[in-house]
Amino acid sequence: SDGLIKTAAIDEARFDHNPTTGESLGLLVEEARTNLLLRSEEFDNAYWNRLNTTVTANAVTAPDGTTTADLWVNVTGANLKALLPVTPPTITAGAVYTFSYYVKYNTNRYLQVVFDDATSVNGVWTSFDLLNGTITKAATAYGTGASPASTITTVGNGWYRITLTGTAGTTSTQPRILISAQPTGTSFFINLSSTDSTYIWGAQLEAGASPTSYIPTTTATVTRSADVASITGTAFSSWYRQDEGTVFAAFRDPGVGANRTPYFISDGSANNRIGLFNNTTTTVNHRIVSGGASTNPGNLSLASSALNKHAITVKAETNGAIAACNGALSTAASPASAPAVTQLAIGSFVGIQDYNNAPINRLTYWPTRLSNTVLQSITQ
Repeated sequence: SDGLIKTAAIDEARFDHNPTTGESLGLLVEEARTNLLLRSEEFDNAYWNRLNTTVTANAVTAPDGTTTADLWVNVTGANLKALLPVTPPTITAGAVYTFSYYVKYNTNRYLQVVFDDATSVNGVWTSFDLLNGTITKAATAYGTGASPASTITTVGNGWYRITLTGTAGTTSTQPRILISAQPTGTSFFINLSSTDSTYIWGAQLEAGASPTSYIPTTTATVTRSADVASITGTAFSSWYRQDEGTVFAAFRDPGVGANRTPYFISDGSANNRIGLFNNTTTTVNHRIVSGGASTNPGNLSLASSALNKHAITVKAETNGAIAACNGALSTAASPASAPAVTQLAIGSFVGIQDYNNAPINRLTYWPTRLSNTVLQSITQ
């Protein structure tokens, strides 16, 4: 809530906040990820190749409030001015990776971010305006690189997190950060004067189609274990009504990657469950499964990266199962019986897959089947 990045202890719930307003965004539940880059906050270290540039360590306050952010300065008129690992991290050709780092404007407004192989045959790149916090040139694939995605997100105190997602073309694919002037035409590397500089911190390369929260590293890669948030046993059965009920969820959806799940009520398997998942586009898929037999309400649309409001209600009767998302009703279904369930998993499906990878703002349960009109009202 103070706008700074914090490191959570083991078994500590992570409640994310808007870094500018301090508003609580909700419980953050993420899958396991590994930062494949070493020395993530030490760009002066020999691990990083500073092509035609210099780095001054610990030059300014970083996004976590410590004085660990570095100053990166161009010192030559040569075309290539880059920051990249001396030894590329081990990756898998054809897999999707997301490269991210934190940056703050000093004297240089524009940066190019590249994820490619050493010969620039396969890769993606994009350009960012640090002063205005915008993408100045859309992410571009070149050679046989796959369609990429890029973001620039404010994290408070003048800092931004820049991300670029793409498919690795060869096993020599690596992340590079280029310090550049405003991109023009199709130029790839652009000259700078010797005074151009940028503050930089927190580099991360992870397998996956979207960025997750920052994982600091030093001499080795670091893996953050998957978050598991659940209610089981009598803590669940004491309030859950087996024959009918309604669940409301307010959550953010990253809009990318594999299936994403704000919550699921189940018996620990796919044979008995109530809930939803979001596919790789922006569709809400509903699942009401009893004894392996599905009776699913129709799909609905959601808004990527926004706060979505969703409700699903179940009762074993004609049109007894229906859902609403952001005020729109789904088609109804008629389950023969309500699923026999024993637990609530938050932010994933039974704590093992389909992680939401974004905050869940609210979960509310009613031990009754709310009317369709009420479902529309509470989700608007």
